[in-house]
Amino acid sequence: MDHIAELSELENELGQLLLTEQECAGVYYLVAQRDDEAIATEYYAVTDTPIISQEAREYGKKHSIFWLFSKAEDAGGWRIIDYELGRYRVQNHLNQACSLHEIALNAAEFHPEYFGTYPVPFSSPRGYTTRYWILENGIYWVETDQCGSFYSHLKHFTATPIQITVTAPITATGSQRPPVRSPRKAAFIN
Repeated sequence: MDHIAELSELENELGQLLLTEQECAGVYYLVAQRDDEAIATEYYAVTDTPIISQEAREYGKKHSIFWLFSKAEDAGGWRIIDYELGRYRVQNHLNQACSLHEIALNAAEFHPEYFGTYPVPFSSPRGYTTRYWILENGIYWVETDQCGSFYSHLKHFTATPIQITVTAPITATGSQRPPVRSPRKAAFIN
């Protein structure tokens, strides 16, 4: 079903629609610009299509028959729609600009509850990972089989250690470890 008439009703909410493209049945890519803004904003408008899961639609803002996903908002859910569109294209043997793996890794920073957290690096230039501590999604304190300890940052597809000034205490073995974050563990440290 074509929703072009309903899309024009979105102009009151989004501004003038400069571009409207149907990505697949029930999913539209929009470019809209308000009179008071110099830059146009990109959106996905999604209907009740089976191509996009209900879980994914819940990340959008409901407006009439559409869920809207603004690409101006980092955590606005549009990366989830990119992923679901990618899945549809792969399942139907259509052209896909980048891999689903790449889309999911890029989106994990903003939606770890949907995609999971960044994976801990299996190996690095300093050896294979033997132990690690999660400091934040995509940032790890890693120990390797070559007795290396370092911070690893995976948010931008790198498993290369980064240098950070460490203010963590020195242990009896001379290695630096990040401060304990768990209140339960902290009770046993002192």
